[in-house]
Amino acid sequence: MNSTYSQFVTIAVCTRNRPAELRACLESLIGQKTDFPFEILCVENDAEPKMEGIAAELRESAEKRGIPLRYLVQPVQNIGLTRNFCVANSESPFVAFIDDDEYAAEDWLQQLVNVQKQTDADIVTGMVYYEFPDEFPQSVRHSNVYALYTQKNEPEIHPQGGADANATLYRRELFTLREPAFDPEYGRTGGGDYEFALFLLCRGKKIFKTTLARVFEIQPMKRARWNWHLERQFREPSNTLRAIRKHCGRVPAFRFILRRLGCGIRGVLGNLPRLFFQPRAALLNILGAFCAMAGILAAALGFKKRGYF
Repeated sequence: MNSTYSQFVTIAVCTRNRPAELRACLESLIGQKTDFPFEILCVENDAEPKMEGIAAELRESAEKRGIPLRYLVQPVQNIGLTRNFCVANSESPFVAFIDDDEYAAEDWLQQLVNVQKQTDADIVTGMVYYEFPDEFPQSVRHSNVYALYTQKNEPEIHPQGGADANATLYRRELFTLREPAFDPEYGRTGGGDYEFALFLLCRGKKIFKTTLARVFEIQPMKRARWNWHLERQFREPSNTLRAIRKHCGRVPAFRFILRRLGCGIRGVLGNLPRLFFQPRAALLNILGAFCAMAGILAAALGFKKRGYF
């Protein structure tokens, strides 16, 4: 650890309109067990902030454990601008981002730092485990919309070809490689964290993922609605294509289009037999495959779909 820094890691939480989730997130961060000092930076992304009271209530318990808890406001609704604001208000050699609707296992931050030391990684991303209310429909839980993001039999530590900004540790110096680090053009569509990771990979930076650094995300009932998942299936491949075209060129982008269209076709055909014994899950998978293919084609034509606010 560099002794010129009072905090080894800044944990940044970007938040908006999730008071109960934010409280659970901050409480889990205050409960982190580490062998290094860290601080918590809570940034509300809203022109009419409402969350300061939650941060104020929890500040005393954080300070009892020697953890600074700061609250700031970034009023322009743009997740890219807000992440850049977090970086600008941190001086720690490492910055860890966690989403405000997630809570962390007590060793989450320690595991990220341990893996960073073992691998000399520039970015280390953890594992998100989904939790569902009892009334959450089984057809959505067991459809591909969650299988795409749910943990599989992955090695405990392995190289990664990209990274989301949630549950992720960054070397601070990465943010100096371009200005701004997170592109605000993705601030209302999503995908800016993947685009930044791809920018870094193209410059030889190392990204590792570990299943040992665990965060948990309780799924709200609005995500039980099919339209929420279908919109996401449409938007995410298009954001990925934009980033690949930007940093890798037209040929890799064209290959990505073909690969994702092929995945979509296989997804439709593979789910046809399931219509007879898991009809709702199979139908959601089929519709999701069509939405993903439509999103790719729309992105190829320059269409951008907003995903935030």
